[in-house]
Amino acid sequence: GVMPTFQNGERLLKPGFIGSFIVAIGLAIIGLFYMIKIDLFHFLLPAWIAHYGLPLIAFVFLIRAIGDFKYVGFFKKIKSTPFGMMDTSFYSPFCLIVAALTTILQLMNI
Repeated sequence: GVMPTFQNGERLLKPGFIGSFIVAIGLAIIGLFYMIKIDLFHFLLPAWIAHYGLPLIAFVFLIRAIGDFKYVGFFKKIKSTPFGMMDTSFYSPFCLIVAALTTILQLMNI
């Protein structure tokens, strides 16, 4: 996979199995949350999770799309690395779309 790198090619992050597994579990939980919100699964969530879950997910993906102003996001300074090019073309737009669609789902009050 493509990871953020310094301009010399050294990886900025070196996630191991545990880190990757935590991210995978988090994304799976987000997916399950969407399925619960659209009534694909019937599961009673605590009121605070049902109320704040979608706005929190939208916020996290919006922040990811905006980025850290150096290596990731639309406003990154280092754009010429393989990750930088993929981030500009795919990853950041995807995160912005997820944030927008999540906001729309929240506004639909499903």
